[in-house]
Amino acid sequence: MAEKQQDYANAITEYQTALKEDPDYLDALSHLANLLMNRADYTGAVANLRRIVMLKPNDANARNDLGYALKKNGDAKGAAAEYLQAIKLNPKLVAAQNNLANLLFNNHLYSAAIEHYRAAVELQPTNADAHMNLATALDVTGKTDEAIIHYKEAVRLRPNDAKIHYNLAIALQNNKEPAAAVAELVTATKLSPDWLAPHRMLYNLLKDSDPKTALDECMIVDGLSHDAKLHDQCLNLQKQAQ
Repeated sequence: MAEKQQDYANAITEYQTALKEDPDYLDALSHLANLLMNRADYTGAVANLRRIVMLKPNDANARNDLGYALKKNGDAKGAAAEYLQAIKLNPKLVAAQNNLANLLFNNHLYSAAIEHYRAAVELQPTNADAHMNLATALDVTGKTDEAIIHYKEAVRLRPNDAKIHYNLAIALQNNKEPAAAVAELVTATKLSPDWLAPHRMLYNLLKDSDPKTALDECMIVDGLSHDAKLHDQCLNLQKQAQ
């Protein structure tokens, strides 16, 4: 009841009291772990999730949850081991595939990350995030053509996401398709007018070929960033456009 009323401190105390009476009370362990995670008490969450895994060693979801808590607690090696065990128990657990892929990607193990991102896409082909994550890893490793395919699929699945359009624009620019990149950036700026990054990239792409449009973007970036150096660049563009 305390948890439902958002009285989390009291809820934690009551779950802890329940566990003193019965240390193997799974429901209390699970609720307490979730509350501790939400309060960034990752050490406490890990302790409770380890207890759950001890009681349910073949529960893939519990392994995945423990892996996530270990990662947040700074134990990447332990997290990877739990994610791998979760996948071994249930290869179709998308969360574990994606969590392991993210961990590998952040540690620059891109080829291994791609393997698990691919698994996530195969399991959830209509998940835009899965396609975007795979595309990002592919682009980093120079597989830009394939990255673009997955970015475009992510755009198809979630057309109003400015970040996907922006990431697709970067891949298109890397693939020497500047016109297509500009089109994606224009869409991103319309979807998220106050987001600096697509405006800045659009300005950089257009400053030589289309000074007038580049000036418009430069003024927007100048207003959003208050960058003195960029302000001077805008003034120079303004002279060129006159």
